[in-house]
Amino acid sequence: LEGQTSASFQITTNDLPSTATATISATLGALTANALLEVRAPGVEFIRFNPTVIKGGRPVQCIIRLESPAPAGGAVVTLTKSGNTAILNIPSQVTVPAGQMQHVFTVTTNRVSRSLAVQVTATRGSGSASTILTVRR
Repeated sequence: LEGQTSASFQITTNDLPSTATATISATLGALTANALLEVRAPGVEFIRFNPTVIKGGRPVQCIIRLESPAPAGGAVVTLTKSGNTAILNIPSQVTVPAGQMQHVFTVTTNRVSRSLAVQVTATRGSGSASTILTVRR
């Protein structure tokens, strides 16, 4: 606009599977200015088990919450286990439905001879979250 030395504008981004960087350029006559815009893929806000301690052989509820609503087609969240991995049967991926921020599903535990713990990490885009489930005898 005539007489102004700056201008503001909105940029709409798409959901990304990982963080990306875009270059924005503005040109006036022979002068060009560049700026970098980092677009961060929404990550996982939290993962929880309900309850956090359970008797082996029983099902347990798992709750995953994203930082923002899932895009069209849903948001795939990768799940990994560490520690005593054999005590919990959990899929390697779950999908949070489009428009939703949270997904609740049930997983199964195996019987144990003593109390054991397993850590589960949920990862999407640039963020991850972890929780621990204890399975008791």
